[in-house]
Amino acid sequence: MPAITLTTDWGTSDYFTGALKGEILAAFTEATIVDISHNINKHDQIHGAFVLKNSWTRFPSGTVHIISVAGSGVKQPSLIAITFEGHFFLGPDDGFFSLLFVDAAIEGYYVRNAKGEKVIPLTKIIAASAAFLAKGGKIADMGDKITEFEKKSMFQATINDDSIKGQVIYIDTFGNLITNVTKDLFERISKGRGFEIILKKSGYDVNVISKDYYEAGIGNLLALYNEAGYLEIAISKGSATELLNMKNGEIVRIDFK
Repeated sequence: MPAITLTTDWGTSDYFTGALKGEILAAFTEATIVDISHNINKHDQIHGAFVLKNSWTRFPSGTVHIISVAGSGVKQPSLIAITFEGHFFLGPDDGFFSLLFVDAAIEGYYVRNAKGEKVIPLTKIIAASAAFLAKGGKIADMGDKITEFEKKSMFQATINDDSIKGQVIYIDTFGNLITNVTKDLFERISKGRGFEIILKKSGYDVNVISKDYYEAGIGNLLALYNEAGYLEIAISKGSATELLNMKNGEIVRIDFK
């Protein structure tokens, strides 16, 4: 049976997560429920999109992904269902999916009730919708097709012939700073030249890309490409965010020589 995953900013100390799982199992007793994360930073949709973007593709086709990371809107958005590359996604139409898929062509539908009304993402409705899809229900039967999604924009790295200006978009539990500079972008602009990664706020810089966390030696600052292909600033057996006092949104500049 297809799995149903959960990605939320709810944490685990309240009843919300347990209640949703209970509703899913009540609607579909054979469901396999997988927690991707419930520790997304509160209201941080960029964080949530980064975590889900680098995990959903590892699941088999047919998986249903539930997302609940509250945005900064002033009204309750409608619940929508999306299909993309054989997977299904359920969450509010509040801009999150534009961060998750960026410019990809996605197909989505407003979830409607028996009266034909758009619904908001309440626990029972989310669970029933996920169960419907996991059981093989057709997404087109859930409501009318969406012609335009709510959109948000993520800061994109800016480039010229001799530099890249990116920013920290995610800090993992080890204190590693993940930037929005991809390996492909770095290598395309560098053209094999030497470089300096300037962490301006901290006064530190790095001029080598390490192969792993151990190459620079324990306690030393390093840069490497992580498993997802993003440039990461780290300290072997230490916390880069604590040493550098850098947070999400901080600028990272790379100058090529």
